[in-house]
Amino acid sequence: MSLQKGRGQVQTRSRAGEGRAVLKYIDVEDLVPSEDNFYSMSDIDELAGLIELSGGVKQPGLVVPLGGGKYKLLSGHRRRLASLQLVRQGKEDYRKMPCMVEGAGPDVEGDDGAKELRAIDEAILLITTNSQREKTDWDKVQEVVRLRALLDRKRQFEKISGQT
Repeated sequence: MSLQKGRGQVQTRSRAGEGRAVLKYIDVEDLVPSEDNFYSMSDIDELAGLIELSGGVKQPGLVVPLGGGKYKLLSGHRRRLASLQLVRQGKEDYRKMPCMVEGAGPDVEGDDGAKELRAIDEAILLITTNSQREKTDWDKVQEVVRLRALLDRKRQFEKISGQT
């Protein structure tokens, strides 16, 4: 199902070289958690230990630029907290976290419809990029409720095939 405009079917090769997303190591202090994140933030101590054991975060987060050197985190909230914990313990080697930086998209300054559509797309990305994580029953219910509402809102802007 194509939830994201321009994403289409699963791609056979990365589009990072085409400007779609770029891997960048970002200071964990410059990662701003998404206000739309509703997933539980449990077992941070355990994750910090695993990150330390493996020599760093191995699964990149997903971010969009906010400006001023800051990035909104869409995926990787627990990894960020675990890395911050390690840094606050004086382990500076964990300060930089690998992140895929999604393009900011077209300039939407003053275009309220485009701003709302971008916010909807970011909230959908937050849910779809967290599909592999272990979830509580509450997380699962929230995913369904929020995704349905987001898709209903997105349908006000563009045609989305299929049923909800």
